[in-house]
Amino acid sequence: MEPGEWLVSRFGLVEVSAGLCRAGREGRLPPAALAAVTVALAAGALAPLQVLEVSCEVYSLAVSLLSRHPLRAGDAMHLAAALTAGADRFICSDNRLLAAAEAEGLTCLNPVAHATEDETAI
Repeated sequence: MEPGEWLVSRFGLVEVSAGLCRAGREGRLPPAALAAVTVALAAGALAPLQVLEVSCEVYSLAVSLLSRHPLRAGDAMHLAAALTAGADRFICSDNRLLAAAEAEGLTCLNPVAHATEDETAI
Protein backbone atom coordinates (compact mmCIF):
# COMPACT_ATOMS: atom_id res chain seq x y z
CA MET A 1 0.00 0.00 0.00
CA GLU A 2 1.35 3.40 -1.02
CA PRO A 3 1.15 6.50 1.22
CA GLY A 4 -2.08 8.38 0.59
CA GLU A 5 -3.74 5.38 -1.04
CA TRP A 6 -7.31 4.51 -0.02
CA LEU A 7 -8.30 0.88 0.45
CA VAL A 8 -11.55 -1.03 0.71
CA SER A 9 -11.90 -4.78 0.94
CA ARG A 10 -14.15 -6.58 -1.53
CA PHE A 11 -16.21 -7.46 1.56
CA GLY A 12 -16.58 -3.75 2.30
CA LEU A 13 -18.17 -3.17 -1.10
CA VAL A 14 -20.85 -5.71 -0.18
CA GLU A 15 -21.48 -3.88 3.10
CA VAL A 16 -21.85 -0.55 1.29
CA SER A 17 -24.51 -2.09 -0.94
CA ALA A 18 -26.22 -3.73 2.04
CA GLY A 19 -26.37 -0.45 3.94
CA LEU A 20 -27.78 1.43 0.98
CA CYS A 21 -30.42 -1.22 0.31
CA ARG A 22 -31.42 -1.31 3.98
CA ALA A 23 -31.73 2.48 4.07
CA GLY A 24 -33.96 2.23 1.00
CA ARG A 25 -36.15 -0.51 2.50
CA GLU A 26 -36.54 1.43 5.75
CA GLY A 27 -37.47 4.62 3.93
CA ARG A 28 -34.36 6.52 5.03
CA LEU A 29 -33.12 6.79 1.44
CA PRO A 30 -35.63 7.79 -1.23
CA PRO A 31 -35.95 5.37 -4.18
CA ALA A 32 -34.57 7.95 -6.63
CA ALA A 33 -31.51 8.52 -4.44
CA LEU A 34 -30.95 4.78 -4.05
CA ALA A 35 -31.18 4.35 -7.83
CA ALA A 36 -28.74 7.24 -8.42
CA VAL A 37 -26.21 5.86 -5.94
CA THR A 38 -26.53 2.35 -7.40
CA VAL A 39 -25.87 3.71 -10.91
CA ALA A 40 -22.90 5.74 -9.66
CA LEU A 41 -21.38 2.71 -7.93
CA ALA A 42 -21.86 0.58 -11.04
CA ALA A 43 -20.22 3.32 -13.12
CA GLY A 44 -17.11 3.24 -10.95
CA ALA A 45 -17.70 5.86 -8.26
CA LEU A 46 -15.39 3.88 -5.98
CA ALA A 47 -12.67 3.55 -8.64
CA PRO A 48 -10.20 5.77 -6.73
CA LEU A 49 -10.15 3.12 -4.01
CA GLN A 50 -7.79 0.17 -4.15
CA VAL A 51 -9.93 -2.96 -3.77
CA LEU A 52 -8.34 -5.68 -1.68
CA GLU A 53 -9.45 -9.18 -2.52
CA VAL A 54 -10.23 -11.24 0.55
CA SER A 55 -7.52 -13.90 0.78
CA CYS A 56 -6.87 -16.83 3.09
CA GLU A 57 -4.42 -14.57 4.92
CA VAL A 58 -7.21 -12.07 5.62
CA TYR A 59 -9.53 -14.83 6.84
CA SER A 60 -6.85 -16.26 9.14
CA LEU A 61 -6.03 -12.88 10.62
CA ALA A 62 -9.75 -12.14 11.12
CA VAL A 63 -10.10 -15.33 13.18
CA SER A 64 -7.09 -14.31 15.26
CA LEU A 65 -8.52 -10.82 15.81
CA LEU A 66 -11.76 -12.35 17.10
CA SER A 67 -9.81 -14.02 19.90
CA ARG A 68 -8.25 -10.69 20.94
CA HIS A 69 -11.11 -8.23 20.48
CA PRO A 70 -14.92 -8.28 20.97
CA LEU A 71 -15.69 -7.89 17.25
CA ARG A 72 -18.42 -9.13 14.95
CA ALA A 73 -17.22 -11.36 12.13
CA GLY A 74 -17.62 -8.69 9.46
CA ASP A 75 -15.75 -6.11 11.51
CA ALA A 76 -12.90 -8.56 12.04
CA MET A 77 -12.76 -9.00 8.24
CA HIS A 78 -12.50 -5.23 7.69
CA LEU A 79 -9.74 -4.84 10.25
CA ALA A 80 -7.87 -7.90 8.97
CA ALA A 81 -8.00 -6.54 5.42
CA ALA A 82 -6.55 -3.21 6.55
CA LEU A 83 -3.78 -4.86 8.55
CA THR A 84 -2.94 -7.31 5.77
CA ALA A 85 -2.66 -4.44 3.28
CA GLY A 86 -0.29 -2.56 5.59
CA ALA A 87 -2.65 0.34 6.25
CA ASP A 88 -1.60 2.87 8.87
CA ARG A 89 -5.03 4.53 9.23
CA PHE A 90 -8.52 3.17 9.76
CA ILE A 91 -11.79 5.05 9.26
CA CYS A 92 -15.17 3.81 10.48
CA SER A 93 -18.05 4.84 12.72
CA ASP A 94 -18.13 1.77 14.98
CA ASN A 95 -16.43 2.58 18.28
CA ARG A 96 -15.77 -1.06 19.18
CA LEU A 97 -14.05 -1.63 15.82
CA LEU A 98 -12.10 1.60 16.20
CA ALA A 99 -10.86 0.50 19.63
CA ALA A 100 -9.66 -2.81 18.17
CA ALA A 101 -7.97 -1.04 15.24
CA GLU A 102 -6.25 1.34 17.63
CA ALA A 103 -5.11 -1.57 19.81
CA GLU A 104 -3.62 -3.14 16.65
CA GLY A 105 -1.57 0.01 16.07
CA LEU A 106 -3.65 1.90 13.51
CA THR A 107 -4.42 5.62 13.66
CA CYS A 108 -8.22 5.86 13.74
CA LEU A 109 -10.89 8.33 12.72
CA ASN A 110 -14.63 8.25 13.34
CA PRO A 111 -16.14 10.56 10.68
CA VAL A 112 -19.55 10.56 12.40
CA ALA A 113 -17.99 12.01 15.54
CA HIS A 114 -17.02 15.05 13.45
CA ALA A 115 -20.22 15.33 11.37
CA THR A 116 -23.10 17.69 11.88
CA GLU A 117 -26.59 16.40 12.68
CA ASP A 118 -27.68 17.10 9.05
CA GLU A 119 -24.82 14.98 7.69
CA THR A 120 -25.78 11.98 9.84
CA ALA A 121 -29.49 12.00 9.02
CA ILE A 122 -29.13 9.03 6.68
